[in-house]
Amino acid sequence: MSATVGTVRLSGSDDPALDLLQAAVGPAVERAEGGRGSVAGLGLLAQGVVDAAAVHLGDARTGRSNDFFVRRVLGGEPAMLVHLWSREQGIVVPKGNPMGIRDVTDLAGTRLAWRPPGTGSRLLLTRLLRDAGVEPPPEAEQCDSHLGVAVAVATGAADAGLAVRSVAESVDAEFLPVEWEDFELAVEPESMGLLAPLLDVLASTAVQDRVSSLSGYDLRCSGDFRIAA
Repeated sequence: MSATVGTVRLSGSDDPALDLLQAAVGPAVERAEGGRGSVAGLGLLAQGVVDAAAVHLGDARTGRSNDFFVRRVLGGEPAMLVHLWSREQGIVVPKGNPMGIRDVTDLAGTRLAWRPPGTGSRLLLTRLLRDAGVEPPPEAEQCDSHLGVAVAVATGAADAGLAVRSVAESVDAEFLPVEWEDFELAVEPESMGLLAPLLDVLASTAVQDRVSSLSGYDLRCSGDFRIAA
């Protein structure tokens, strides 16, 4: 894949706030084809196809986000994680919650909207169901985005799905909170400088205000970075 000189090649997870950020940055960021989802995005990063991958992969054993998975996919090589924001994931149900769903245990036997294999949200939902002792229901719909999940639920194509709070509110669906997660960019240390235009825009008051206007986002640690442990 070739990119315009001076652009950051980005892959990885879907997120409404990331779409907003990318639009604000403009041509300085180019979204890679075929790299949707945290796992696929990391794969392209490991291959050198992209400069950064957006990830949200929680490690139930350590309680940390992203570190273990980034180091594993990159073969143990040093990697940096740049914090964009924390976001709230939860169960999206139709207005009025006609099935009376309260938590993950009530998803047994429902028609679920699933994200594709390899996405962080699908992995999270699978883990939540397993931990609750619930057999994963079959797919009613497979959705390429968080908004797609919310639309599937709101239109009756699915009974419920896992997505971020902001998309549930955008389609006037109801949202049952599950957990907050760190949404970060994985990048090799030598490529950190390429992120400067994106991080400058992220730090701007205009973008901070626009992301903060979306429900379920916390920007207090935006721009922080660390070596993946």
